[in-house]
Amino acid sequence: MRNVFLLLPLGLAATIGCSSDGPAVLTNRTFDAPEWTSTEEFTSISSMRVLSDGRILVADVGEDALVLLDSNGTRLSTVGRKGQGPGEYMDGRILSAMPNDSTRLVDPTLRRVSVFDSKLQFVRLDSLPEGIAGHVGNRVAFASNGDVLAETFPNFPEPAKHVFLLHWSAAKGAVDTIGSLAARQFGAGVIRRGNGPPSVMFQIVPYSPSDDWVLMPDGEVVARRSEQHTIEWIGRSDSTKVIRATAAPSIPVSDAERNEEVQAIRDLMPKFKPVYVAQSMMTGSDHELWMQRTAADSLSRSDWDVTDVRNGSTSTISFPKGYRLLLVTSNAIYTVHGDQDDIERVSRFSRR
Repeated sequence: MRNVFLLLPLGLAATIGCSSDGPAVLTNRTFDAPEWTSTEEFTSISSMRVLSDGRILVADVGEDALVLLDSNGTRLSTVGRKGQGPGEYMDGRILSAMPNDSTRLVDPTLRRVSVFDSKLQFVRLDSLPEGIAGHVGNRVAFASNGDVLAETFPNFPEPAKHVFLLHWSAAKGAVDTIGSLAARQFGAGVIRRGNGPPSVMFQIVPYSPSDDWVLMPDGEVVARRSEQHTIEWIGRSDSTKVIRATAAPSIPVSDAERNEEVQAIRDLMPKFKPVYVAQSMMTGSDHELWMQRTAADSLSRSDWDVTDVRNGSTSTISFPKGYRLLLVTSNAIYTVHGDQDDIERVSRFSRR
């Protein structure tokens, strides 16, 4: 496939996006402070879309709202509203760019897509294809030709060791599987509330190794393999398949981190933390692949490896702790920063 996709990782991981609006230089860099931080307060930002004039559309799932900011982070207006009618949404957490400054809003709850024009006026509703709709709440990608990719959910009560990448072809009207990925491990803990009967709760095992994937601006799929310690192309079988090798895990899981979990989960935790944070892969400009390194502790800075997928060369970009990357363009990096009261704000770091 050579169509351009937009990847939107969801669920337990942050939703991150990309923009390929020009080349960027891959150099090591340490940021100490953002260019600006918005005064607008958010509850839980899931995705973001930057328009060609610099305005920023923010999806706040905590408030069920789409908020439009100007290029300096000042609130301009709200787009749409909660509901089930045209231009409305029940779970408006997924934003992605379309041609001519149009925007796609995916609603996993209603299993549909709302399209807004460059003026952010509602244009139409699109349904999600059969065989894909049930997986859109996890991770989803859209092709310029109408094709859709989605990652399957783990099964319960016995979660699968692998999840699959599904590809729905608009031309064929059919779904096929284009690859498999090692899934994050789930464990079952027994929870007691008061004098009531115990209940079983499934949760992801902290630091459990897993594969990750992203679609590059040219339409090819890149995967990070946790067991093989490689970054590679999905769909290639020749000598160009592997982009580069990655280091083996070396940061131990501390006793304090283990003791935060119930015994059933604690017993499943690995000895070492994975090299990269789960579901943190994203694309920057053109050939950039971004991956967040796992921190040694909560006080550490947020470090990202940025790889040129053409030759495997890698640089490191470092941010102050507490900044969550959401969108990378050729000239800026947009992040979310939460304060001690869990209020979130948008911050911008300049790449120039």
